[in-house]
Amino acid sequence: MFAVTEACLLILVFSWLLLLRKGRQASGHDSQWQPDEEPAHLLQLLYFIFIGKSSSRRCGHCLSYLATCLKKFIPRKYKPVVARGRRGHYLYYSAKELKKVGIHFMSSQTSALTDVKFKSSFFYGTLKLPSITIDESTRSMLFNLVAYETSVALNPLWVTSYVCFMDSLIDDADDVKELRSKGIIINFHGPDQQVADLFNHMGSFLEPDTSVYNDVKRKINEQCESIVKKWVAQWQQTYFHSPWAFIAFAAAAVGLALTATQTYYATHPPNKN
Repeated sequence: MFAVTEACLLILVFSWLLLLRKGRQASGHDSQWQPDEEPAHLLQLLYFIFIGKSSSRRCGHCLSYLATCLKKFIPRKYKPVVARGRRGHYLYYSAKELKKVGIHFMSSQTSALTDVKFKSSFFYGTLKLPSITIDESTRSMLFNLVAYETSVALNPLWVTSYVCFMDSLIDDADDVKELRSKGIIINFHGPDQQVADLFNHMGSFLEPDTSVYNDVKRKINEQCESIVKKWVAQWQQTYFHSPWAFIAFAAAAVGLALTATQTYYATHPPNKN
């Protein structure tokens, strides 16, 4: 007979309470969540909260599933399913690389993993991601949610694809720092490198659903592959990254204009007649 550990239940309950409080404060998540059916167990309830809507179906008995869940993650030698760098039909870029081509990050209005959007303009792009709190329980919580949606054959695989997407955005501590500065990552876990290691470790074992965030991935690739947008972004970062840089650029432009004017009149003196 399988027994659910007390620690596992405490982690799930605590995580659910944190997410519930966060949803009320940040986005009115609770008022939007109107599931068509009652959650069969706490893990399914947690999944509903992460997704932000009823996108699941009833699965089997709670204890039976938790047994499968914990057995799935008994320590063993894993083999990465997906190589880093390319997933599906699109190249993936880290947060640092996206920033260099003029893509800025913003926190989404909700905390739902479905709320990932990209808006492109002529000069820059904006990638909106849901805010996530990283602490000691995050790894277990995400692994359990991944196991849940795969074990009951949910479609699409939102949590799995979200973890893989974050893994593609994060290579090291600098990427975490960039996302943390925009309120996308709230780090209670430790140094930023530990957060990077968390997503890199999890992402190396998972295969994303290629239909999830497909439109976002396509738009990001179009932005990154545009030579004109790359040049504009680099020009802005070089000359307009601070007020002093802009002043220096303006002074240089004025000086160049005055020099050109002086040279012209020196070689083409006005006719005095």
